[in-house]
Amino acid sequence: MPLSRDIGPDFICAGMPKAATGWLFDQLKHHPDFWLPPTKEISYLSPSTTRVKSAEKWLVQLERPEKANRLRRWANRRPDDTRDLDFLKDMTSRIGQSMDLAIYRSLFRFKENALSGDLSSGYGALAPDVLSQLQTHLPHTKIILLVRDPVERAWSHLSMWHRVGHIEEGVLECPDAFVNS
Repeated sequence: MPLSRDIGPDFICAGMPKAATGWLFDQLKHHPDFWLPPTKEISYLSPSTTRVKSAEKWLVQLERPEKANRLRRWANRRPDDTRDLDFLKDMTSRIGQSMDLAIYRSLFRFKENALSGDLSSGYGALAPDVLSQLQTHLPHTKIILLVRDPVERAWSHLSMWHRVGHIEEGVLECPDAFVNS
């Protein structure tokens, strides 16, 4: 597979929530031909100006020496690879700024000669004007849409909510309680 030399993402994954975007991220971050940003949900193209808060959280963690080694292992990076930290610094400098495709493209300069992309589940609901801008400014970027059976996706989401304590077990066992919750 030829390696990319273009600045900008080689692909944008517009997967739906609970449709395997996390699985795809985990597979690609371990592949030697890919460099992925250290956070799966960049969400730069989403309309919210708080879209880069996850990058700010990871930057704070990476800059704390007692956490840095654990996070580098999490991100599957070589100890001398500073691309994650450089990406997070650049991304956090964008907090509060409007979406700009030139800036978005520049975020992927850290990929060097590797393939890279953006996996953000919220992109499944991008506005038509954003999609039009992507088509104009990133014509060679591949768009990946991950979908899942709607019932299985809903059940997966409910199960996750239960695991983190947002839904009581009794609600899941009684359809009337679930409807009224």
